Amino acid sequence: MGEVDILGQRWGGDGPRRFPGVTVTGLSRVGNYAVTLEFSDGHRTGIYSWEYLGAIDDSK
Repeated sequence: MGEVDILGQRWGGDGPRRFPGVTVTGLSRVGNYAVTLEFSDGHRTGIYSWEYLGAIDDSK
Protein backbone atom coordinates (compact mmCIF):
# COMPACT_ATOMS: atom_id res chain seq x y z
CA MET A 1 0.00 0.00 0.00
CA GLY A 2 1.38 3.49 0.74
CA GLU A 3 1.38 6.43 -1.61
CA VAL A 4 3.30 7.33 -4.73
CA ASP A 5 4.93 10.77 -4.75
CA ILE A 6 5.28 13.03 -7.78
CA LEU A 7 8.56 11.30 -8.67
CA GLY A 8 6.91 7.87 -8.71
CA GLN A 9 8.44 6.61 -5.46
CA ARG A 10 6.19 4.64 -3.12
CA TRP A 11 6.24 5.63 0.56
CA GLY A 12 4.68 4.07 3.65
CA GLY A 13 2.11 1.36 3.96
CA ASP A 14 4.15 -1.38 5.65
CA GLY A 15 4.55 0.12 9.13
CA PRO A 16 2.31 -0.19 12.16
CA ARG A 17 -1.24 1.10 11.85
CA ARG A 18 -2.02 1.48 15.54
CA PHE A 19 -0.31 3.87 17.94
CA PRO A 20 -1.95 3.59 21.37
CA GLY A 21 -2.33 6.93 23.10
CA VAL A 22 -1.50 9.04 20.03
CA THR A 23 -4.34 11.23 18.80
CA VAL A 24 -4.85 13.81 16.07
CA THR A 25 -4.66 17.29 17.60
CA GLY A 26 -4.77 19.44 14.46
CA LEU A 27 -5.66 19.35 10.79
CA SER A 28 -4.90 21.69 7.88
CA ARG A 29 -6.24 21.45 4.34
CA VAL A 30 -3.84 21.15 1.42
CA GLY A 31 -5.82 22.42 -1.54
CA ASN A 32 -8.83 20.24 -2.32
CA TYR A 33 -6.96 16.95 -2.39
CA ALA A 34 -5.28 16.34 0.98
CA VAL A 35 -4.68 17.32 4.61
CA THR A 36 -1.73 17.59 6.96
CA LEU A 37 -2.25 16.24 10.46
CA GLU A 38 -0.68 17.19 13.77
CA PHE A 39 -0.39 14.41 16.35
CA SER A 40 -0.24 14.40 20.15
CA ASP A 41 3.28 12.91 20.07
CA GLY A 42 4.50 16.11 18.39
CA HIS A 43 5.01 15.00 14.81
CA ARG A 44 3.27 16.79 11.97
CA THR A 45 5.00 15.70 8.80
CA GLY A 46 3.25 14.24 5.80
CA ILE A 47 0.47 15.10 3.41
CA TYR A 48 -2.42 12.63 3.45
CA SER A 49 -4.64 12.56 0.36
CA TRP A 50 -8.36 11.96 0.76
CA GLU A 51 -7.88 8.89 -1.47
CA TYR A 52 -5.22 7.46 0.85
CA LEU A 53 -7.27 8.16 3.99
CA GLY A 54 -10.25 6.39 2.41
CA ALA A 55 -8.08 3.39 1.55
CA ILE A 56 -6.87 2.92 5.14
CA ASP A 57 -10.29 3.53 6.72
CA ASP A 58 -10.91 0.50 8.97
CA SER A 59 -14.63 1.26 9.27
CA LYS A 60 -15.32 0.05 5.72
